[in-house]
Amino acid sequence: MPPTPEVMNVRKLAMEWSKEIAVSWPDLEDELLNAAFEGEFEDLFARDHRLALYFIDPETRKEEAYAGPDLAQRLMAAASDAELTFYYFARAAKEAELYAIHRDSVLHFAERRGLAPPTWWTQG
Repeated sequence: MPPTPEVMNVRKLAMEWSKEIAVSWPDLEDELLNAAFEGEFEDLFARDHRLALYFIDPETRKEEAYAGPDLAQRLMAAASDAELTFYYFARAAKEAELYAIHRDSVLHFAERRGLAPPTWWTQG
């Protein structure tokens, strides 16, 4: 696998990592997103203003087009305008593959659960 950026699409990450740790990728994707939504990674990034969970810009669909709070706020406003609850918004964003997660969040997630971390972020 080629070198990866510090932020990776959650679904792609779950699909690749699940092969290494022999778990269902949909379950892994759900667990990663639940951990992020529940604030598990907040302390990791409090000092340097990075984000644990990112949105991929739905207009460009480029993995490099990670956006922070501005895009998240815009998408949440759109969900509110469409009278969607957070649950339905979060599910729709997941199905559209609009989430990306920071490497440090994934490594923390793996350590807390006793999982082998993704090899592409630990081999160097």
